[in-house]
Amino acid sequence: MDQIFKRQIRSLHIAGQPVEIVLRQLAKADIQDIRTIAKDSFPKVWSESEFDFFINHEHGLCLGAFRESQLLGYLLCLLIQGELDVITVAVEPQLRRLHIAETLLRAALEFEMVEQAFLEVESQNQAAISFYEKVGFKKYGIRKKYYEGQRDALVMKIEKGRPGF
Repeated sequence: MDQIFKRQIRSLHIAGQPVEIVLRQLAKADIQDIRTIAKDSFPKVWSESEFDFFINHEHGLCLGAFRESQLLGYLLCLLIQGELDVITVAVEPQLRRLHIAETLLRAALEFEMVEQAFLEVESQNQAAISFYEKVGFKKYGIRKKYYEGQRDALVMKIEKGRPGF
């Protein structure tokens, strides 16, 4: 899965010019930059070994959006027998709402082997739910007390051949 994608994101401009980003598979060398973004994105940050687990997993589909050598955002997934399990996605705080996360997620969905994708999102996180719905995910179910044994997760799913996929 060592594919490199080049994308231009219209809403990401520096000095009035659109910025080209490169999407590529993440590597162990990217973990510190991933953790930096995670610290600004989530209340609890995974250890290096937890990130390494996904990045080096035989079924890992872990993409980073880079501008030159700077990591702007990341997406960690597992792709097993046609099912894409979206584990986590995050973008530098000052670059959110510039379609970087959407670009990463759509690139992962473009892989030929992907037949369907699913994810869990905190049921009260309306911004994230709206984002996933925009990409084409539909609400599928609830996992009670999924987060820290306290907060529910909404399960969302998208299937090939459906709108947005």
